[in-house]
Amino acid sequence: MSLSPSGYPAATLSPQGRIPGEARSALPVAGTSAVTRLPTSSAQEVVKIRQLAASVAKASLETLAGTRQARQLSRLLSQEAFSLLERRADLTQKARSAQRASVPNVQPALYQRPQIRSAHSCRVAPGIYEISVVIMDRQRYRAMALRIEQIQGRWLVTVLQIG
Repeated sequence: MSLSPSGYPAATLSPQGRIPGEARSALPVAGTSAVTRLPTSSAQEVVKIRQLAASVAKASLETLAGTRQARQLSRLLSQEAFSLLERRADLTQKARSAQRASVPNVQPALYQRPQIRSAHSCRVAPGIYEISVVIMDRQRYRAMALRIEQIQGRWLVTVLQIG
């Protein structure tokens, strides 16, 4: 029997679409999940993860607004997440300057710093958290999703999605 990425045996369905008995007995009991079976993380670790997520979320929106350089986040983001943020910031800047060129007499709005409204974390495996952040940017609420992994003793944001 092969193991799934979560460490539980991978179940293959029978021709009738059912999980065979031996695989079914190895799955988590109804009402529980792999997340609840993990050893609990310390409260300090959860607070640290939420603070990291909030600061990266706020700094990411500041980068998109053009008030922060993307390279300031390079130590907190994986290479892939950093390059995607950098590209999106460049595209946003180009669109903003094209809009200003088409309407020359419009004054840009004063910049308001984003405000974190909530951050919820979920430990999906030891050393891996997924966090959802609700953040107010000007008069708009935005959702962000982050995946933070502990790699070589450092916490890195490996996935960053901005809605």
